[in-house]
Amino acid sequence: MADFITQFPANEVVSRENFNSRITQTNTALTNMKNSIDNHKADNKNPHKTTLAQVGGKNKNLARNWYWARPVNQRSITTQVWDAHNIDGWLTYSEGTNTFTLEVVPGSHLHMAAGNHWLQQGQRYEYLPNGVYTMSLKLLNGTIHSVSVPWDNNTAVGIDVAEGLGLFLANSIGYPYFHIAIGAGHSFDIVAVKIEEGTVSTLANDPPPNPQQETAKCQWFQYIANAVKNPYAFFGQGVAWTDGSFAIIECQIPNLRTYPACSYSGNLVLFDLAAPSTHSVTSIVAERGAVSGSMLLKVSASGITAGKFYQLISDNDPNARIIYDANL
Repeated sequence: MADFITQFPANEVVSRENFNSRITQTNTALTNMKNSIDNHKADNKNPHKTTLAQVGGKNKNLARNWYWARPVNQRSITTQVWDAHNIDGWLTYSEGTNTFTLEVVPGSHLHMAAGNHWLQQGQRYEYLPNGVYTMSLKLLNGTIHSVSVPWDNNTAVGIDVAEGLGLFLANSIGYPYFHIAIGAGHSFDIVAVKIEEGTVSTLANDPPPNPQQETAKCQWFQYIANAVKNPYAFFGQGVAWTDGSFAIIECQIPNLRTYPACSYSGNLVLFDLAAPSTHSVTSIVAERGAVSGSMLLKVSASGITAGKFYQLISDNDPNARIIYDANL
């Protein structure tokens, strides 16, 4: 109060004029304090208020692999026209005999075009606490759409944020499920997405993520051996079983969320080091393993000899790979 009200000096004669001056100072100070409090209370109604987003603040992005201008893409998806996982952490889902296109445009965006039914691109989470969440996406033209919704781990919530474009939280096979919905006949070019706690979208303030860190997050859910497309990739090694119909091959894997399902594609062979020869792989089945360290694969191939040592490699095929899938 001293900034507004001056005290009577010890030797000053108190007069009506001096006393009234102090009253005026007091009223001015109280008015300033009241205005400050009123402005604070009215902040939510003030169109010029400063928000977290406006001052450059940001919340943690709960979405994995959210920067679609440069997504983690271990499966090397370019164009997809069926319901399945695509870029790491995301899966498409549509209805009936829908024809749709999902196209990765490196360095730019993800193109999503729905056909005769709606199209979803979604991500599941092991757990999202009850609360309010804001979902956002950024289009190639720079437009950011967002919506804030209450979440109780059960009720589907969301809204159309533009014609033919919606943002939703729902429950999918028991998991919270954040998804973008594209209406029939619509298409969008999406650069980035975000789900965050609270009622404010801060997507505009997020710089592109570190590629190595984002890849490490994604490999908690799936690991693609030979994602780098080495034509002569080494996957593991082991010994042929007693009847010579298959070999038990030990393969190294990173930490995964849970015990993975295994599948493979491309031209894989068992290579005999002692008497150089190759034997085409006919099947691979997960035999035993853990969520980290190594997996034992039962690899079937023709012409192998019981007790001999073999390496599992790709034979001049950059697209050969083994998929360790621990996705939700």
